[in-house]
Amino acid sequence: MRELLINADDFGISLPVNRAISYCFEKKLIQRTTLMVNMPHTEDAVEIAYCKGFEGKVGLHLNLVEGIPLTNAIRHTIFCDDNGYFNGNLFRSKKNMLLLSLRVREALSEEIEAQILKYKQYGFTLMHIDSHHHFHTYPSIFFTLYPLLSKYNFMTIRLSRNIPQSDIKGFKLLYKKMLNKKMLSFNENAQKATQANITKFGSQKDVEKELTQHKKIKGFIEVEVHPSMLNGVLIDLYNPLNIEEWLNKYDII
Repeated sequence: MRELLINADDFGISLPVNRAISYCFEKKLIQRTTLMVNMPHTEDAVEIAYCKGFEGKVGLHLNLVEGIPLTNAIRHTIFCDDNGYFNGNLFRSKKNMLLLSLRVREALSEEIEAQILKYKQYGFTLMHIDSHHHFHTYPSIFFTLYPLLSKYNFMTIRLSRNIPQSDIKGFKLLYKKMLNKKMLSFNENAQKATQANITKFGSQKDVEKELTQHKKIKGFIEVEVHPSMLNGVLIDLYNPLNIEEWLNKYDII
């Protein structure tokens, strides 16, 4: 697939998504997926991965946005609603993206660690990590997560979106460059020979813009996709073209 590594996000979020990801592996449309360990259909996803033989290609999709937390303390913080479910509201506040109280950070660390341990208990060995809605790139989350990467022997962490660079400007560009430099350093030091040296990350639309602006792909890019099944047909939840159509459009397969 040339210079693309295609990752299917949200494995475990629903039965249609689980079936679509299995289909994508069968058709060799993707090289990797990342699992949400706190969702109602997590166990179904795990069973599919082992039955279909792609258990070595499953990473962890940290989730602090929806579903039920694995730990109790975080249920009594701004991460959750009155019923103890993740509410996704934290990331609507720039202040919370930058700074959290000590109590909230401690609860956050406990929840992240619990999700890591559950991922490891399933026996997956890819040891790649990313997050639902990319919250791991926010300063308040990243600096809690980062020490746990080495503690649990992760090999790679997803970069912050950095293509097309023309869309990213000012302080955001500066921050992303600093953050990605740290992530790239971690990946280069921890990764094994089988892991591609990914230097860019974006969505299908980001890759399309990159191709339009530069006529070819420069560097190795991780692409996030969100496959699902609708009436037995493969779709992408955030792109008008499903993954197979998109890859064929750009002559990638």
